[in-house]
Amino acid sequence: MAGSMKKNPDLSEDQQAQEADEADKADPRHKRGRFPIPRGKAVNLDRVPDRGCPETPGLSELVGIRGISGIKLFVRNEPDEVDDQPDFDVDGGPAIDLYDEDEIRRKLGIKPSAECLAGSDVLGEQARSTNASEALAEWDAKLRDILDDPRGPRRQLIVADDPLLDRLSSLHAECPGFAQVIDLILRAAHLSQATGSPLRLPAMLLAGPAGIGKTHFARRLAGALGVPMEFICGDLLSDRGTITGLNTSWRAAKAGRVAAALLDSTIASPLFVIDEVDKVSPIHIHENPLAFLHTVLEAENAQKFCDEYLSFSLRADHCFWILTANETESLLPSILDRLLVLTIKPPDQVAMAVIARNIYRDANARQANWFSPEPSEEFIAVLVRHNPRKASRIMDYAMGFAAADGRRDLSPEDAAAAAALLEGHESARRKAGFLAP
Repeated sequence: MAGSMKKNPDLSEDQQAQEADEADKADPRHKRGRFPIPRGKAVNLDRVPDRGCPETPGLSELVGIRGISGIKLFVRNEPDEVDDQPDFDVDGGPAIDLYDEDEIRRKLGIKPSAECLAGSDVLGEQARSTNASEALAEWDAKLRDILDDPRGPRRQLIVADDPLLDRLSSLHAECPGFAQVIDLILRAAHLSQATGSPLRLPAMLLAGPAGIGKTHFARRLAGALGVPMEFICGDLLSDRGTITGLNTSWRAAKAGRVAAALLDSTIASPLFVIDEVDKVSPIHIHENPLAFLHTVLEAENAQKFCDEYLSFSLRADHCFWILTANETESLLPSILDRLLVLTIKPPDQVAMAVIARNIYRDANARQANWFSPEPSEEFIAVLVRHNPRKASRIMDYAMGFAAADGRRDLSPEDAAAAAALLEGHESARRKAGFLAP
């Protein structure tokens, strides 16, 4: 056995290590799920969270299958330092390596066989309930697909230029109630342009009453930045696996939204929007689906973000994060401390008139611009009595009333009838044709 083997003083240190490795491979414990790495240190998963990446101080990387209770895994003793300074590609733009290809190769090289796992008595009940062979085969194929990606690990970073600044400035006209947010982002963009450094934005929580356009602003911001947006509904976020992935010991194991967005994109800065984060409802009372924010909102931790399915590190420190909420009381103080909380007030009459016209133009575009290019002032005067969300709903119904009468101009009566319909008034229902006259 490797543990009782005596060292031969006539051998060099490397020869002694090689001899120890060969003896370890002959150890029967190797067939029960122990997969040694030269000069490694064993870590027992009974002492770490079943579904997380263990955070062992001074140890850099866990290799093998995570989340299966009882399996001993090995880690290297030397921590890997992450260089957070971007390189510059041939076109002069800054870029980073999203992942380390050698790390993925190591994962594939030491992956235990499906036969070993399927017959092992160290698998927990959760792992026994899944088809281990199929899950590992899918995991293996996914990692090999990543290695075969012709783009490689290289991803571009966003550096502000004049067109980007112009697009951000135009948000003032589109979203007049978000001036403080837009100005903050513009200052960060000016800093990026002046220094040539990648654009960095603070993780923000936009808090305010329902229906004032927080989600609409987040979508417009993604378009202005020219980055892909990953939209996550807070009321559907019941488990952290949606974001951080589920390892192969779980049924329906797959990569999480963060890893998928980064791997699919050509840039390292997608915008993640968690809408109505105050409505998150966990499946398990002892698990907070938002706990992952402690990692991704800290740049140092996000540099080594670990997706629980892929089981290798990704650079998530250049992602943009915007959360929206109606109230903040339900959020953990430790999460709020990592966010820039900005209170968004309902728009006043002047701002609401601008928003109403934007809503009209967007709705008209969806209808192939069949209606007049601009709405009447009388029609807008009805819309400004409502918040942006309700005004948007009124617009669609009002267009239906006008089209039914063969008119291309929307009247105040169309808006009033649409508002009454939403409030459930019988007169509006009869006019809309839901009930026989």
